[in-house]
Amino acid sequence: MSINTAQQKPTLPLSGRVGLHRLLLRRVRQCVTFILLPVFVLGACGFHLRGAVQLPRGMEITYLQDQQPSTSLASPLRQMLTSNGARVTNNVDEATATLRILTESFDRRLLSTGRTGKEKDYELIYTASFSAQARNNAWVAEAQEIRISREMKFDEAQVLAKTAEQEQLRSVMVQDAARQILVRLQSKANNPRNGS
Repeated sequence: MSINTAQQKPTLPLSGRVGLHRLLLRRVRQCVTFILLPVFVLGACGFHLRGAVQLPRGMEITYLQDQQPSTSLASPLRQMLTSNGARVTNNVDEATATLRILTESFDRRLLSTGRTGKEKDYELIYTASFSAQARNNAWVAEAQEIRISREMKFDEAQVLAKTAEQEQLRSVMVQDAARQILVRLQSKANNPRNGS
């Protein structure tokens, strides 16, 4: 007869395992509740994540009219309209609304100069104007202007890096302008008869 000297792992009785299982389930439910409850509360009070906009009725099929040959605003607007449930069409006859990009410009304003008289800080300014209208004039958004500005430092030693930074900043400003246009149009969802 051989004696087994290996130690056996202690096992919980069945009632102990069931209790442990219930405790784990309760902890999981609490974690899920604490994570999801704020999400539901924020959703109920009207909070939306950045990018989510309630477009006004009639923008389901939108014709995007670009006044200039190719504005940098057209592409982000098209993407944001699509991601918010609208279909952008090239056929004005099938459109339920028209969104017009009227003007767009980038400017640069000197803010300060260094000891040598060369520019040190400047401000980038992006301006765009737009108007929108639903079919049969169900609602109209008169011509409005969006103006976005950002400050930027200039360093002669890093001309290439600053040029790339400026291009990236311009892209962000255009994205911000597209978002602001949709937020302004969102007010039409709540007040469709408002003309401004």
